[in-house]
Amino acid sequence: VNIQSLVSVHYYEYPIDFAFSGEVHDFWEIVYADKGDAVITAGKEDLVLPQGYLYLHQPMEFHNIRCPESGTVNSFIISFASDCEALYTLAGHPIECPARVRGLMADIISEARGVFSGPLDRVIQPQLQRNENVPFGGEQLVQNYLEQLLVHLLRGAHTANEGCRTALPTSQQRRGDALLQSACAYLEEHVTENLNMADLCGRFSVSKSTMQKLFQSRMGQGVSHYYQQLKVDAAKRMIREKRYTFTQISEILGYSSVHYFSRHFKQFAGMTPSQYAASIKAMMQD
Repeated sequence: VNIQSLVSVHYYEYPIDFAFSGEVHDFWEIVYADKGDAVITAGKEDLVLPQGYLYLHQPMEFHNIRCPESGTVNSFIISFASDCEALYTLAGHPIECPARVRGLMADIISEARGVFSGPLDRVIQPQLQRNENVPFGGEQLVQNYLEQLLVHLLRGAHTANEGCRTALPTSQQRRGDALLQSACAYLEEHVTENLNMADLCGRFSVSKSTMQKLFQSRMGQGVSHYYQQLKVDAAKRMIREKRYTFTQISEILGYSSVHYFSRHFKQFAGMTPSQYAASIKAMMQD
């Protein structure tokens, strides 16, 4: 798999009424539903792209994306030029993304923010603009991560087609995966509360050191940071849905005051709730 050039890199947090009219171009495009289910058009077909799935649009295929009724979507989109014929085996159907592929998407976004100037959530981005002081090898890493991502997807397709078996995870790894999945789901279900490490460990009868080590090794962050990020993500979603005031959002998510909510939001999002709401409005006007 060889990426000849990057065309665009985006990470969008769509408001509730977002709908892109659609486009056709002569390069490939990946769209991934990171949070929420997206509704997409591929050629003449409309379909739901579930959270955790991606779709590879082939060159010259008409496509668009929109939010479902009463829902918001976060999406990762990257377009690129490649003459790899094997990519056509991935096009035409939603693909569930394993953890390794999701990790590579996160690597792409992280590196792209240092390589390209301007926000990655602009709807109209005619051409990528490189930063003046790009980290050494930055753009090469973005392309390498994308090539790895596509290789893993092609391996998965080959395994499915050939009936091959990959090495099964150990029983310890399976237990760790199950515990992590349950812990993350529990934190998300209780995002409106103020859980602490003792609450979480007590719920699953594990030590604090075990839980913290699991999050650090698998998620690259501690439990508290993950939980606080969930709160900010929930706040972003509610801001995009336009149903609540900032004061109401802070109360729903269990903050002691709207001022503390605003400070916490800025710490994680890099902007205040008002600035975030303004950025969403500006995105719709692009």
